[in-house]
Amino acid sequence: MVTKREDRRGPWRTDFAWTLQEAAGQGHLETVKWLYGYDPQSAHALGAAAGNRVDFLKTLQEAAAEGHLETVKWLYGYDPEPAQGLSSAAGGGHLPVVEWLWGQGVRGDDHNPIDSAAAHGHLEVIKWLHVRGARGYHAMNNAAAGGHLEVKKLLHGNEGGYNADAALDGAAKTGHLDVVKWLHDNRTEGCTTAAMDGAAENGHLDVVCWLHDYRTQGCTGNAIKWAAGNGHLPVVEWLYKLYGSQFSIPNLMNSAALAARGGHLKIVQMLAMNCWFSHPKYLTPVMANAFMYGQWSSGY
Repeated sequence: MVTKREDRRGPWRTDFAWTLQEAAGQGHLETVKWLYGYDPQSAHALGAAAGNRVDFLKTLQEAAAEGHLETVKWLYGYDPEPAQGLSSAAGGGHLPVVEWLWGQGVRGDDHNPIDSAAAHGHLEVIKWLHVRGARGYHAMNNAAAGGHLEVKKLLHGNEGGYNADAALDGAAKTGHLDVVKWLHDNRTEGCTTAAMDGAAENGHLDVVCWLHDYRTQGCTGNAIKWAAGNGHLPVVEWLYKLYGSQFSIPNLMNSAALAARGGHLKIVQMLAMNCWFSHPKYLTPVMANAFMYGQWSSGY
């Protein structure tokens, strides 16, 4: 029997749950069985007590996410009520686990299984679920953000009302230009300014340029601010050249301040050359950020 601990790290149940989850996630079924047999009282609490049920569910989901079918079967046999793990298995691309859980009547949990599979590009899992009537709420958007073009094509070609309202925005932000182009040519949802803002934030200059040439949404002041903060000098230069007149001086100085915070000297210098000489009052917050985050140099 597990006794009360005295080392201020909390109840033994916390360590017991974590140990179970680790063993299940690695597929060590004999260890899982031993842990349940070693402390039946704690194991029963994990499987039955309402306040601790989340621990049991996490254990089952860990096993499903890593594709350990025999561990999933044993846990499910221990307590079949939770009906969890399908989305975890789908997200991991483990079709045998998906098939088995589906056969037990599991249809979903906190996340939609097709949405999870689409986010990670597991085409065969999506096909299998789709044939059996499963549908995803965010599958198109998830596939786009992950750059999974073949998944996008599959969902687009199947009836089921898959929504792609944020797909192009997500694909642009993550730099998947091929997906951006495909969505532009084949879908009608379009994009928002979040597409160029997100692409700029992550330094995807090719996507930023393409959006400028083929879409009309443009960007907001966040594009140059986020690009500057993340040190993407080519993007900052391009945005200033094409959209500089649309950015307010405070916005540009906020951009310089974020660049100073991250130690991106060339961006600070570039913005200084274009803005500070005519608006010296905005120099103070930039210098303050540089000093605060240890990025100031006397040579600068």
